[in-house]
Amino acid sequence: MASTDAREALRQAIAAEHRLLMEAAKHDQLADRWRARAELALRRAEEVLARQAVERSAAEERLAATYRAQAAAHSELIRRARRQVPAAPPAESQPSAERRLNALAVEDRLERDLAALKAQLGR
Repeated sequence: MASTDAREALRQAIAAEHRLLMEAAKHDQLADRWRARAELALRRAEEVLARQAVERSAAEERLAATYRAQAAAHSELIRRARRQVPAAPPAESQPSAERRLNALAVEDRLERDLAALKAQLGR
């Protein structure tokens, strides 16, 4: 039971890392957008507006960097946790006879259905 809880905690940590990386990417995009706005303001000779846009861009870049740093810390924790969490029990190396027979029955049915369709199409 404890290993199941540990694996679940590891899955949650990986999901949290992914969310942090997504947030970083979002703020990188916002920083790019504010930089483009600053360039537009400069082309229109709006220096004050351009300065404000550059400040917003810098703020978004700081947020993105913060999220990336948090994701890196999560990544290190995940790396360590993976070494400590026992691997999931291996799946059956040999499928049971019942499973294999069921699979064969499905394959057989599909082959018959395919043959019937080909016959209907005149192939």
